[in-house]
Amino acid sequence: MKALTKLSMGFTESECFEYVPRMVGIEQLIIQTDNFEGYQIIQILENCLKLKEIYFLRSNPRLNNEFILEVIDHLRFVRNLQEQKPLKMFFHDLKYMSLHEEFKVNEDYLRIIVIERPPGNDFLDEAPFQVNYRESDEDCTDSDVDDPTSLLK
Repeated sequence: MKALTKLSMGFTESECFEYVPRMVGIEQLIIQTDNFEGYQIIQILENCLKLKEIYFLRSNPRLNNEFILEVIDHLRFVRNLQEQKPLKMFFHDLKYMSLHEEFKVNEDYLRIIVIERPPGNDFLDEAPFQVNYRESDEDCTDSDVDDPTSLLK
């Protein structure tokens, strides 16, 4: 499937992720489930070379520092920095990641962006929320999502 450029997924079966790497033209992936393995996301990165943005709308213990380091390792081999901007990964939260000084993300390849909701708003269908950017926000504002709140409705 080369024509599909945007996919929003809420699969309950992790096996459904096996089909996504075949969608090589995808540019934006919105994942509304926590039922996946890290290797499935890596396979997507290795095959969907046009991918610009991934949204993780649920917390997942698999989305941790080791996962991010593995993502960066794979992006170094598949991403052309002269032709592509860094991949943007939007996260619901970073509770499974450590952002201490020793853990630095190579922003040439990957931008980590946190989607925050107001305190007490624990349900994905309750907007509003805001996107807060880590470090510099000037390179992250060109998201293809006009209204990030629409992802949680």
